[in-house]
Amino acid sequence: MTCTAVHEMVRYGQSHDGSSAQKLITNAAFTYLKEVNDIFYDQRENFDMFLDLMKDFTAQSIFLPKGYEITVIDDEEQKRIEFEEALSFVTKVKKRFQNEEDHVYKSFFDILKMYKKEHKSINRVYHEIAALFHHHPDLFHEFTRFLPRGFKITEIDFQTVEMLINPLNSLMI
Repeated sequence: MTCTAVHEMVRYGQSHDGSSAQKLITNAAFTYLKEVNDIFYDQRENFDMFLDLMKDFTAQSIFLPKGYEITVIDDEEQKRIEFEEALSFVTKVKKRFQNEEDHVYKSFFDILKMYKKEHKSINRVYHEIAALFHHHPDLFHEFTRFLPRGFKITEIDFQTVEMLINPLNSLMI
């Protein structure tokens, strides 16, 4: 923005009369547009893009593509969505292991029950699920989406996890 446009806007900020204030801001806008046009006089495409951007800004849709909008979700709606996503994930786990590896689903469910009853820390749950889904990284990755905000996801050392989960088995090796 050039000095002329800035001075016009400063004068607008100091004005207390509504109609003259509107004239000042309109004049400042036109001054600014003229100066941008002068800069891009040989680049009409760029100036047209700038005008489109300014129109979008005025319409308050500057950062969204046409046809999109930002909606605010209330707490109840957010909880419902989170519940549906969690239910969908549990169903996916159950289907994945429903045949020969049914014990994996049961272990997964038991780990979550123990966490809910506060018999396991979230850190322990994280490591046990990592071990359980060791050969199913897609499930483990999806599981991490449900961890509490602020939980630090770390690299998994599966030998250490195995020792934490089954300390007696690890000593026999």
